[in-house]
Amino acid sequence: MSNKSSSILPDSKQGDNIFDKYFTFIEKQKLNAIYVIDLSGLNQSVTIIERNLVDLSQNKEAGKERIEQLNDNIQYLLNEWYLPLSMFSNNQLFISSLAYNLFGLSLLINEINWTDENSLKTLLSFFAPSNNYNKLFYPSVIIKPNHNDDSTHFEMEEPEMNYATDYLIEARNHTVSWEFTEAREHLNFKLHHRKNLELFQITANDLISDHVDQLRRKTKELNLWETVHNYQLSLFDTAQAEWTIKIQTDQDDPDAVNFFELLHHFTLALKLIDDEIEIKLEDWGNGSKWALLKVTIKSFFIREDVKSILTKAFDSVDAQLVRKPIAEADKTEAEAERILRETANLKTRQQAHESEELDLQLKRINVVKGALEAEDQMLNNRLKAIHVANQLSEMIKNGMVKNDGALSIEINGLLAYQSGELIQTKMDEIANRESIQPKLSTPDASSTEQGL
Repeated sequence: MSNKSSSILPDSKQGDNIFDKYFTFIEKQKLNAIYVIDLSGLNQSVTIIERNLVDLSQNKEAGKERIEQLNDNIQYLLNEWYLPLSMFSNNQLFISSLAYNLFGLSLLINEINWTDENSLKTLLSFFAPSNNYNKLFYPSVIIKPNHNDDSTHFEMEEPEMNYATDYLIEARNHTVSWEFTEAREHLNFKLHHRKNLELFQITANDLISDHVDQLRRKTKELNLWETVHNYQLSLFDTAQAEWTIKIQTDQDDPDAVNFFELLHHFTLALKLIDDEIEIKLEDWGNGSKWALLKVTIKSFFIREDVKSILTKAFDSVDAQLVRKPIAEADKTEAEAERILRETANLKTRQQAHESEELDLQLKRINVVKGALEAEDQMLNNRLKAIHVANQLSEMIKNGMVKNDGALSIEINGLLAYQSGELIQTKMDEIANRESIQPKLSTPDASSTEQGL
């Protein structure tokens, strides 16, 4: 067990930091004779994270405040992963895949000197658990009658871990015979997909066999931001993203027309982004009225459009309700129109000048003309895209404003909008909590062992 962290890592209330928690878990698992699970990769990854944080504490260039903030964020992510680790402790595929993911997280610590704060948060969220783990561990509160008297008093039981077997069965098209082990492999596709692609320039075997210092040297020059970006661009060749969106009003009896209009506008706006977006009503409930949507996204660029339109809608609602002018979208559209006009004028002047030249210049005229026409078309397309995006954001905004006062929207398990509150979570962080699942059309989609 490592003891280097005590100088920089704050103790928990129990006196053990998160690294002690992981190393103790690993030691206990090694003593368990029932299951033979190789935990060496996990031990390596956690050790490298700890050592990198120790090195970071000596980094005067980064600044004390940034170092402390990154340190806290890393420990927060490790805490988030600990519950799934505890549940899947006897599943070798999960352990190996998580170890590889945490190795990638260790590389993030080296980015602090040349990466801005927002980019660091986006990278951090890339290594966070997916929202589908929430369905496994969401605490269920049970209310039951108190039989000690004849009154109608109710008491609440302590929340317990929910293994969500029903959810896992449902996720496989109601195949009741689907075993829980297979469910876990399907659930962790996002993790072992990264491992099988050798995303961080080492193999899973390297993580087990190489010395810690050797692993650190191998990946010292890796550009993590570029690696993650390229991965996300190519991910949708074989996989698709699944978002959960929970729209809720705390009103017991909300206006039915307004609430259903919000659901209609919200889902219609998303669907109008692209026909390939699939939207299903997963569940709904009473008490506070809520609806749970599952949105399937099959393209990186569609995903970016969804992020952009939702961000604009939420920002517009916030701005309108506090009576701030909304001008950003209009300025963008006006700027695009201005560029289009100037380009058109440039084209006219250029053509007039070229027309006076000799026949020898005719080919060059045609080339210039073709390039300018192509530029005009690109600007026209961009202008149309801006206009459509503004309309879709406005559609969502209008539905939200009519339900304001007790409205909240959770996306991928994180709060994205709350009436009267300024939400700090960025859409990039929310998007990275998405569930990644194999596309059924790909040849190896059914192979959970290979993860492709």
